[in-house]
Amino acid sequence: MKTVVLISGGKTKQDDSDIAEHMYQGELFKLSLTYAKSLLPDAIYILSAKYGLLDLSEHIEPYEKSLKYMSLPDRRDWAARVKNRLTVLASLSEDRFIFLTGQVYSQYLAQYMQRYECPLMGSQFGRQLAWLREKINDESPIRQAQ
Repeated sequence: MKTVVLISGGKTKQDDSDIAEHMYQGELFKLSLTYAKSLLPDAIYILSAKYGLLDLSEHIEPYEKSLKYMSLPDRRDWAARVKNRLTVLASLSEDRFIFLTGQVYSQYLAQYMQRYECPLMGSQFGRQLAWLREKINDESPIRQAQ
């Protein structure tokens, strides 16, 4: 069983094309990525309203698109496309998925997975940031050594 962490890209982006890991500039994305890496998962992917499922090293262009403003049928279609790509990269029935996203990203995608967690679900933006900061501090090597 692999552990796969899924994080949402976010609104704040660089102005020029870059790899996905560097494209997104928002605090929530940066904290989510730092925490995801601290978990030492088998894979980390970014969920993008435009591109679907992104590997951290995929080269992308900046864009303005959000799942929040997509219709429900379009969100379902987006989730199905992401699921199709995920089935090539992971086992939806065997692997463990951790969504470091809001509900809009996990709502229709999680239904395809047997094992998933959504620790940020239902939390307001500020609470998500605080939770991630707390978890990052708990996972730091300095704290673990004390």
